[in-house]
Amino acid sequence: MNEGDLRPHKKLAIVLLVTPGLAIVGSFIILLAINLIFNPTFWMTPDTEPVTPTPFLITALNGVFLTLGAVGVLSILPSLVAGVYLLQRKD
Repeated sequence: MNEGDLRPHKKLAIVLLVTPGLAIVGSFIILLAINLIFNPTFWMTPDTEPVTPTPFLITALNGVFLTLGAVGVLSILPSLVAGVYLLQRKD
């Protein structure tokens, strides 16, 4: 099957089936990277050291990527239903 053989609705179905998973995995990986590398409060410190506040940029990025992951989780079922419907549709 050539790439030109896929109808537009089949391409859309594949995108709908793959996108929620990519959003969840991508946001989780980026959250891990941001917090492991740049967040000073992520790592444990001895009790004698003062607590360093989390920078605002880290907090904002955490909010953005947590929202992206939540949207990915919420869109799994509708995307799955729409993607399967579009794949089963007659040409």
